[in-house]
Amino acid sequence: DIAEYLKENLIGDIPKRVHVGANLYAFSPITLSYVCVQKRLKLEFGGYLTTTCDVLGFDFVIVKSGEQGIFYSSAQSQELIEAITKSNAFIKLPKEFSLPDNSVAKIYRKKLVN
Repeated sequence: DIAEYLKENLIGDIPKRVHVGANLYAFSPITLSYVCVQKRLKLEFGGYLTTTCDVLGFDFVIVKSGEQGIFYSSAQSQELIEAITKSNAFIKLPKEFSLPDNSVAKIYRKKLVN
């Protein structure tokens, strides 16, 4: 479960920001936000309207393969992955999640600053 995995990777008690670019009925910022509210997780969600530059300020970035929804394209998802990789500010967490549409969700977490 993605919400539980985010919980396992939280650092500190400060609410964390999570970006989800995809905008599908079963996988969107709103859907994940709802699940996290039910689990009482201190997470704030942003989505497809967030600029790549602003996404670099988030604590977690969730990307998925395949169909992204009507407001977000696969090309935008790939550009985002390239931007967070080039920023060297995020690490890809090891666990990946199979989704009902046969796609895969990957989660990146901002690196700790000493």
